[in-house]
Amino acid sequence: MKTKDLVRPDKLIFEGIKTLNGLGSKLYSNQKTEAKAKAQLTFIGKKRVEKVQNQLYTYSEEECTVVHELEDFGFMKSRKGGMNYWLNFHGIHEVDIMQKIGDQAQLDRLTLRQILDTTQRPKLEEYENYLFFSVKSILETEDKRLNVEQLSFVLGQNYIISFQEEHGDHFEDIRKKMADGVGFIRKRNSDYLLSQLLDAILDNYFETIDHINE
Repeated sequence: MKTKDLVRPDKLIFEGIKTLNGLGSKLYSNQKTEAKAKAQLTFIGKKRVEKVQNQLYTYSEEECTVVHELEDFGFMKSRKGGMNYWLNFHGIHEVDIMQKIGDQAQLDRLTLRQILDTTQRPKLEEYENYLFFSVKSILETEDKRLNVEQLSFVLGQNYIISFQEEHGDHFEDIRKKMADGVGFIRKRNSDYLLSQLLDAILDNYFETIDHINE
């Protein structure tokens, strides 16, 4: 291996830490200032997918169905008792779509602003009808650098809405378990699904750290 092909672990880790603790927000200070001045919802960050896509999983112990590319989120106001709902987004840069789901789920405007701002530090906020929080995920790229992504979650009565910046997915195993009815996900409420999603993100942290150690 040539010297120029080597990646210094200290530089790799420092670059990741800068993004994890929010220092990357300086890159978008102009966007933030302009958005505050206009008092409007604005996407702040780097567009990572061409088009926002979504998937809705509706599940119970007896069944699980999935619908792709919903345009109408009216199900939020007509959810059935005994069923759980998981709506996941890949891509968050289309403000109109975020506004639509915000209206149907009755999300506070501040919640929408924080979903759209990828420079946010991890946080947890409690509202009357839901919990909102955001976390950072890390994955090692093919060129041995850290890819840091913001993931946001809204947990309400029998539903979860998750927001991912891109398709680099953490949750494929969970989707398979839901489809096959394996484990406890379909037997329990949406808060249990959320714990599994967070476990998947945490597992990727440990896997990435192991690779760096090697």
